[in-house]
Amino acid sequence: SRKLPDQFIQDFLHQVFLEIKPLDKEAVAMTEAPLEGERGGGGRRNLRISRALSLLQTLVEAHVLDCDAQGVLPHSACARGQPLKVTIKCSPKLRPRPPQTDKDKDKDTGEAARGGEEEWTEEVHSNLRLKELVQRCAARLSRDPERVGLRVGSDAVLEGRGRTLGALGIEDGAVVTAVAKEAGGKGEQHSAATVLRAMSVADTEGVVARRFEVLLQRLEDEEAAGAGECDEALQQQLWTVLQALPSSGPILASVTHALHHNEAWEEGRGEEGIWRAAYRWQMVLALLLPLSPPHGEEGERRSAGLAQCALRHLLALLPALCHKGGRWCSPARLSWQVALPVLLQVLKVILNTLLLSSGEAGEGPEVVSCGIVMEMVLEAVTMVCAEVEEGQARCRALLLDCLHLASTLVKELARFSAK
Repeated sequence: SRKLPDQFIQDFLHQVFLEIKPLDKEAVAMTEAPLEGERGGGGRRNLRISRALSLLQTLVEAHVLDCDAQGVLPHSACARGQPLKVTIKCSPKLRPRPPQTDKDKDKDTGEAARGGEEEWTEEVHSNLRLKELVQRCAARLSRDPERVGLRVGSDAVLEGRGRTLGALGIEDGAVVTAVAKEAGGKGEQHSAATVLRAMSVADTEGVVARRFEVLLQRLEDEEAAGAGECDEALQQQLWTVLQALPSSGPILASVTHALHHNEAWEEGRGEEGIWRAAYRWQMVLALLLPLSPPHGEEGERRSAGLAQCALRHLLALLPALCHKGGRWCSPARLSWQVALPVLLQVLKVILNTLLLSSGEAGEGPEVVSCGIVMEMVLEAVTMVCAEVEEGQARCRALLLDCLHLASTLVKELARFSAK
């Protein structure tokens, strides 16, 4: 899958999106008859789409392993992830030996025999790629990165230089062993043709942009079917594929322009569908939490400006998800369970940025905004407690997120008022 010619990739994508895109009315009537025992009306049509998505997902996952070499990242890995502290232990063969004089060689000292560091702690995040952690370790050990591998426990050496630490299952507090790898010459050569590259090209005909539109529209079409008719398994598959593909160039450009120029989204102030909103706010999160954090006063001012603009957009959108009776407030639906954590995560980043930046600026509009947010979050907590069925793991996690955010806001506002 990683040695396929470019033309095959293009033909493959063409056929896959032919299956997914909307059909005319006559074709829909022929393909949307319910299958035996099926709930809803997707029928054979949804089955064909699901099969096409499975093929696409399989190929994308193979290409993500090597995405670092392509200069293209999956949509889900564009923002800085959850902070992690990882302990790195150095295997005996990899420990560097300090240079020794003739006198040192005659001395039987344990430090000279052992040499170098045995372990240390790296502060990383869940979206850091494996290759970057290997490079850090190699630099610390003064080794060639191609000769250093990482292993968790007794498992094999981790593979896939484009995979993130989160995808590899590395959690906070994990212990990773740095081991010596055999020289591999120039290494395995892969074709430059991948689905990730093909879906990141800004083509003049807009083919790639329309493909993203097809995926998002299919999500919204299923959402419009209503409870009992919506195929949430298909929605989950569509969303997973969108997370594995690179971000849509045109949508990212519109979000970036809006935040930097304090303008509304091109589609207009949250009137878009819930899935589009969740996808767009993931891009906002990537702009607020870039993989490489900004440095210096200018970088901090730019981050604070983006956060203030994003907060104004978010305050207009939160009632749709968090207020009882809001047009998207359906806690039992997959769309709500996906979208609300995205917005809460963005909200936490915005508030942390604004409260930190306003420490010396005195009382400002961001503090007033915090009061409005506080009211919304408490209402969201009340709504979740009252309406979400006990035992739903996702919703329990959302409730904890809401409570944690409310607690943080109270503490931060009290601290600011005390000044």
